[in-house]
Amino acid sequence: MTFKILILNKDNNFHELIKKWDKEIFYDENFTFFYANSEKAAMEFLEQHPDVDLVLGDVNEKDRYYSQFLNKCQLSNPFHRYILISDNEKKEKIQAALNEGVYEHLKKPLKNKSFINTIHRSKKHLDKIKEHNKPESIRYGKLKKTMRQTVQAIAHICELKDPYTAGHQKRVAYIARAIAEHLNLDEFHIDEIYTAGLLHDVGKVTIPSEILSKPGDLSTQEMALVQQHTIAGFDILKNIDFPWNVKNLVVMHHERLDGSGYPNKYSMNEIPLGARIISVADVFEAVTSFRPYRPALGLNKGIEVLKEEAQNKRLDQIIVSACIDLISKEFLEDLDNIE
Repeated sequence: MTFKILILNKDNNFHELIKKWDKEIFYDENFTFFYANSEKAAMEFLEQHPDVDLVLGDVNEKDRYYSQFLNKCQLSNPFHRYILISDNEKKEKIQAALNEGVYEHLKKPLKNKSFINTIHRSKKHLDKIKEHNKPESIRYGKLKKTMRQTVQAIAHICELKDPYTAGHQKRVAYIARAIAEHLNLDEFHIDEIYTAGLLHDVGKVTIPSEILSKPGDLSTQEMALVQQHTIAGFDILKNIDFPWNVKNLVVMHHERLDGSGYPNKYSMNEIPLGARIISVADVFEAVTSFRPYRPALGLNKGIEVLKEEAQNKRLDQIIVSACIDLISKEFLEDLDNIE
C-alpha cells in the first residue's frame, strides 16, 4: 500500500530537494510525495485527499491559516501525523507547536539522514496503528460485539437512575456520529465517537437525582458536584476493554479549546478530536432540548450559541461548521424519534 506524504513549503527549491531525494532514496519504496506552496493550497489538497498519511510543512504560527491547517490535518485523517520543518530554535515556539498537534519538529537546513529516518519511523509507527485498528480484524469485531452489550447494560442503568440523562446521551451520540460522518472520518473513529457519545454522561449516576432534576439554579457546591461526573465516568469505564479510547473522550467532553473547561483545563490539541466533536454535539443538544430549569430554546438559538462558542475559541470552528451544515427541522425530528 502506498504511503502518501504531503510536503508544504513556500520555497520551490525545497520542493526540488525533496524530489531529488525521492528519486535517489525512495525510488524502490511505496512512497508518493505531493507538494503545496501555501497553507490554503494544502488545506484544499487534504480536503480532496483525506488518505494522506504524513504532512511535512513549514508553517508560520503568524499565518492566519495556521490553526485551521493543523485542525484540517487532524480532521482529514485521524491516523496521520504532522511534522513541522522550520529554522526556529526557540523551545517555547516548538513546544507551542507540539501542543497545537504537531507530531515532531525537524530543524532547517534539512539533512537527508534525519528526513529519511523520520519518514521511515513515521511509516512504521502508523502501519502498526492502522493494523491494530482495522475494522475487519478479529479483535475489533469481537470487542465491538462486547461493546454493544456493555453499552446496552450501562444505558439501562442510566435509565433506571434518570430517564432524561439516557435520552440526552442517545441524542448526543446521534449528532456526534452525524458530524463524524460529515467530516469523512473512518469507520473506526466513527464507532469510537458514537460509543463515547452514548456514555459521555454515565458518571451522572453518581450524582443525587434531586440535583439533576433541580428546577432552579445550582449552588456553587452543587455545580462542583455535577462537574465531577466526567471523572466519575472515566472511573466507571476505565477497566472496560473497548477497542477505542472511550474513557478519555468521556472525561474530556467538557474541556474547551481556550482552557476554560473541566476537569483538567486542557486546551487546543490536548483535547482529542472525538472529545471536541462530542462537545459540539453536547452543547447543541443541551440548548435545543428541554431542561428541568427551562424549556427548549430552539434551532436558531442552538446555531447562535455554537457560532458564539466557536468565535470565542471554546469550540472547534471546523466541527461547529460541520454541525451547522447538518442542522434542519428534519434533523431535529429524527432526534426526537430516537429510541
